[in-house]
Amino acid sequence: MALKLNEHISNNTKLYTLGGEPVTILNLISEEGGQGDVYKVSWRGKEFALKWYNRYETDVVGENQYSTILKLTQRPNPEPRLFIWPQAIVTETGRAEKGDMFGYVMQLIPAEHYEMKHYLRSDGDPKQKKFDTFHAMIWAGMHIVTAVRALHLTGLSYKDLNPGNIAIHPVTGKAVMVDCDNISVDNDPCTVNGMRGYMAPEIVRSNFSVTPNIQTDQFSLAIILFRLFYMDHPMEGKLWEKFPMITEQVEDELYCRHPLYNMNSQDDRNRPTENYAPNVKKRMALLPKILMEGFEQTFVNGIDHITGRTPENRWLQILSSARDQLVFLDPKCKTDRVVRFDKKETIPRGCLKLTVSKRLNHEVALYPMQSLFKDVVSGDRKDYTVRIGRVSVLQGSLVMQNLSGGVWKVYSPIDRKINPVQNEEWFKVMPETQIQFDEVHNIVGKVDDPRR
Repeated sequence: MALKLNEHISNNTKLYTLGGEPVTILNLISEEGGQGDVYKVSWRGKEFALKWYNRYETDVVGENQYSTILKLTQRPNPEPRLFIWPQAIVTETGRAEKGDMFGYVMQLIPAEHYEMKHYLRSDGDPKQKKFDTFHAMIWAGMHIVTAVRALHLTGLSYKDLNPGNIAIHPVTGKAVMVDCDNISVDNDPCTVNGMRGYMAPEIVRSNFSVTPNIQTDQFSLAIILFRLFYMDHPMEGKLWEKFPMITEQVEDELYCRHPLYNMNSQDDRNRPTENYAPNVKKRMALLPKILMEGFEQTFVNGIDHITGRTPENRWLQILSSARDQLVFLDPKCKTDRVVRFDKKETIPRGCLKLTVSKRLNHEVALYPMQSLFKDVVSGDRKDYTVRIGRVSVLQGSLVMQNLSGGVWKVYSPIDRKINPVQNEEWFKVMPETQIQFDEVHNIVGKVDDPRR
């Protein structure tokens, strides 16, 4: 019996990939999608997810959406740990005849990952999710930016970045891009313009003649990150209170045609209020200030000038600095806070500051449970998850362990000697300690007491 629009597929129904492999429906996962339903299926002896298009007559074999997904199934996943990538086209018969309904199989979303939209829900909402720590929040941002960066480096653009396309683990901050069926070669025609509130200004200003591309992705990415960290929308504020009813036309006006960033350093007309963006200033007081640099660049310089938007490499640099300004306050890593070296009241007793070379100018708060990551030393942003050192406390003094796999040279102010520190060895850290991480490039870290 032929499947129809807006109808569910019964459990145990067999569909087929274009290669003739059976795909068995196990159960419905979600019917909330705008284009179709998502099922858990059995394929190749394992469980996968199937997105089945059943909302629009145009989402069939031979049309643009089918063509986009077919091309994606023929391309390698640009970052397998961060993308739930389309793996195979599925139809009722395994044939692809023009006008047939279709879907595609992909990996299931990892356990305990929740769509970002649930992290934006208000207190009291039973579906609300919260990050366990600020560390998890910053890590989520780094994973999202890395995914977008990997996509852009292959010449692809996402086209429709929004909170429903990202799933995040609340404890680790691990994030995956879960809805990848609109990704295509940059500037290729596509079937979407983006979600209202996340679209770049030029799309709406052009009356939707501008095709989503890498530059529009960069704007959408900044909106995603702002809401990830501060919950509220960066263009919402006092100006919105002039409108008794918020219609789609008003949203287009204030989000895109004449947007004004609510924390614009040059214009305070749209500052957050109790009704619009009430969480922004509260979160700003809790998170590293450096985050605001990326938003100022995109939402002030990058509104009218698309090349002025914060690129992914710069975001990773900003987020790396933010990550290293956070310290855990307990051995179980349940409570954390930001350290602001210019405000002594934020610096825990015994915390030291590591400044990694003038060239990189990267500051790390040294405190028990802190980690040192390779991107700090190499400058290569893809190294952001590689831990090369960790900090602990021994008999009341800070100590660091070399986990780099190589030898560090450490200057000790006690004996005023430079000593080699082998991989996995520990050494005492105190003011005036110097660490040569990379002899070839002379990457040196200097330790001082930020409370002095």
